[in-house]
Amino acid sequence: MQKQTDQDERTPPLGRFFDEVSHQLEDARRDQEREYSEFFSNLTHRISTARRVERELDRRLARRFNVLDYLQTDELGLSKIIADLLDPEATHGQGSIFLARFFSIFSLDFANSLSLDRSHISVEVEKEISEQRRIDVFVQIMEGESVHVLAIENKPFAGDQPRQVHDYLHYLRDRCGNQFSLIYLSPRGEGPSEESVALAELRSNWTERFRILSYAGVSEALRDDQFGQVRISQVSLVDWLRGCQRECDVDRLRWFLGDVADFCHREFWR
Repeated sequence: MQKQTDQDERTPPLGRFFDEVSHQLEDARRDQEREYSEFFSNLTHRISTARRVERELDRRLARRFNVLDYLQTDELGLSKIIADLLDPEATHGQGSIFLARFFSIFSLDFANSLSLDRSHISVEVEKEISEQRRIDVFVQIMEGESVHVLAIENKPFAGDQPRQVHDYLHYLRDRCGNQFSLIYLSPRGEGPSEESVALAELRSNWTERFRILSYAGVSEALRDDQFGQVRISQVSLVDWLRGCQRECDVDRLRWFLGDVADFCHREFWR
């Protein structure tokens, strides 16, 4: 004890201060290491528990399973799915309820007077209108002698060809007058290129017959752009799919509709 006292007396005050600070820092370091060790030990246990819970949920609910992971999901594959749902005679067995909901949710005025149950409806994928032109989804509705058409140009990935939309609009007008709508379906509500159809032409001639529809919602950056007059902004294809899912009473079909909606949201809402 006397020896320690003598040593303390020989140590300059500044030296004793730094010795004390050094001891305190070392104690603090050890305490922090112990806290970190306990934290990561608990975290490892919690992660392990969470993984076990997730594996059990997957086993019981297959939450991450999506049938579209196994199907063709390029432009043609998606067009076939949309066309099949719009076709009252397709194997889904739900008649015209999906087509009627499409007309309703997107407010397509040309169809307001139609009685779908009393009409002859045919649906084609890649409807050939010339040697170099095919409309992705073509729904023709015959009511007596009157011809009505819902046409969808599906653009999930590819760009436009020169004069593509221009040619489609003129073909549809020649075929059925004003009784049609051409839907330009794009990921986030993007419009056609100027080479496909001039914006001035759209504004002058086609504001009632041409609509832009997004797969999963309109990008905020596009809401006030030059296509605002012809864009469907409040609802998307995903909203239609969710609505169809709610109206359907068949479990296996509801699951499929949910998978399609989930895929479109995941793929195109970026």
